[in-house]
Amino acid sequence: PSVSLCICTMNRPDELNEALLSLKTSLAQPLEVIVSDDSREDLAERVRGVTQAHPGVIYLRGPRKGLSANRNACLKIVRGELVSFIDDDQKLHPEFLLRGPEEYIRLRELHGTERIIVTGNQTLPEGPLDPSNLNFLGFFTGQLPREGQPNAICIGAALIPAGLFRQAQFDENIFFGSEESDISFHAAFLGYRIIYVGSLTNYHYPSSVNRDLYEGKVLQSRLYFGLKRYWIYKRSLPRFLLFNLYAFVNAVGHCVKQLRFRESIAAVSAFLKAWKQFRGKLLELRSRT
Repeated sequence: PSVSLCICTMNRPDELNEALLSLKTSLAQPLEVIVSDDSREDLAERVRGVTQAHPGVIYLRGPRKGLSANRNACLKIVRGELVSFIDDDQKLHPEFLLRGPEEYIRLRELHGTERIIVTGNQTLPEGPLDPSNLNFLGFFTGQLPREGQPNAICIGAALIPAGLFRQAQFDENIFFGSEESDISFHAAFLGYRIIYVGSLTNYHYPSSVNRDLYEGKVLQSRLYFGLKRYWIYKRSLPRFLLFNLYAFVNAVGHCVKQLRFRESIAAVSAFLKAWKQFRGKLLELRSRT
């Protein structure tokens, strides 16, 4: 099956160039490469120039509303049967685009369904980062389930059927931090099966650029995803109520215990903002039905 490779970038022209250069060593080429650019105005022209130096790359000016919205910008034009996302501080493993689709075909035939998401891992400088199940609060446990089917993908080394995105897209309330968890649970809710293939990997060299922009957004995104997880995907009132209490106490209480009172106020604010987003999402869903 053909693959659309989508690369989301923001303020990192040099890292993006390295990501695109990794295509030269790939043993298979994607049907298309789409770059969606959320860079600030003074860097956008440099990023565009980087993409123009790599023939065939499609450049999009991103919506600048967070990573989820940037991913959705790519999805508006994808043509491949499978979609793969990497960020600008990643590089493709030479075999990923060759073996990934082969694994998808094998697993599709084995399980008798096209609703298969193949996920590998990311190789960081300090070692591999495997996908794993999420704990109650939404943190990765670091442990794979015995059956090798994690409940969340490693988005930088995954192949997702394009058909999923005709039913679900990345939730644009999630600015950064839990978008791969949310799309994983949404996919499972729609009947997709996530299967881990340990031999598939891509390289990740986490950049320090933009980290200050994400501060405060990560907690809010995780809290918002948790509300959706237990109310919409799991449909469990007891878990939903327990998450509200436990997540709030965990986020705020930890800061108070460490005498970081300013951060505790920020945690309360993140919780309230997550709830506001969640109420908006419920109203949106009700209006559709």
